[in-house]
Amino acid sequence: MTPKAFCRIIRFQSALFTINDSSHTRFSDLAYMLGFSDQPHLLREFKSLLSTTPCQYQSHVSQDDYQRRIRNVS
Repeated sequence: MTPKAFCRIIRFQSALFTINDSSHTRFSDLAYMLGFSDQPHLLREFKSLLSTTPCQYQSHVSQDDYQRRIRNVS
């Protein structure tokens, strides 16, 4: 795995965690926080890795369900 691919995965995991942890995440703030050049860059990256937009993903995953899954893995 290249260093760039590794960084891409880590940033994506951070985006997923933030979206799952807070139901009121502004995607422009998330893009800035994770070092994307702008919000459309975050949206393109998200869609290329998960085949859905962050908004669609957020509407399909509830925080309670995410927290339950995390506890079961730990």
